Amino acid sequence: GVTAVPVYIEKIDLDKPLPVIDTTSFYVANFVSLKERETFWQRFSGTRGKKVVDEVNRQQKDNSN
Repeated sequence: GVTAVPVYIEKIDLDKPLPVIDTTSFYVANFVSLKERETFWQRFSGTRGKKVVDEVNRQQKDNSN
């Protein structure tokens, strides 16, 4: 199940500046978003673990040959 993680706000330094991140290295040429590659139902079944089950079954099949 899901449980809450305790956060102690008084322990967090709210005045500490956020680090600067160079986002130029994140760019991937010819990137195709997941929404363009898969339908809603494909993405939803992946969220529910179907892709993991399919991959495990595929690996077991490959290892048995």
